[in-house]
Amino acid sequence: MVSSLTNSNHNRNHEIKCDEENRIKADVCAEKLWFVGRKSRKYPQNEVQMQKYCKQTTNFIKCVKDYTDQCGKEVQRQLSNVMLYSVKVNQKSYCNKAAKRDEMILMSRCANSIRDESSACMDTFLTDLGKSNEMETKYKIPEACWYVNC
Repeated sequence: MVSSLTNSNHNRNHEIKCDEENRIKADVCAEKLWFVGRKSRKYPQNEVQMQKYCKQTTNFIKCVKDYTDQCGKEVQRQLSNVMLYSVKVNQKSYCNKAAKRDEMILMSRCANSIRDESSACMDTFLTDLGKSNEMETKYKIPEACWYVNC
């Protein structure tokens, strides 16, 4: 059954359906907030790209927050809020402070040069971490690391 809730906490007039399509959209938004992974973004290498990157980040944060606030279970909302808090703090620093913005632009070329390799490694780790859920041990993350060949 598809449910939809009005998000009164944010005074928005639209509804987000708590269905598979919107869950996938929120997952894609979340993946774009990170540097590595299948759907991640490259770091901005100039001021124009930086402005676009900052605006996109704001939209991705909103996308994830809207979905998890309306559709997430308590633990999902808590984890999402922790993740989004970290992203917001970094975004505020890099997008609003000229020195930090310049620092990010300077390191971007180097970081982007290792992005594909890092993303492949992260994707492998996440897949193996998912497999570790089936293991009967309380050390699931270390077990997943045994399988990663990065």
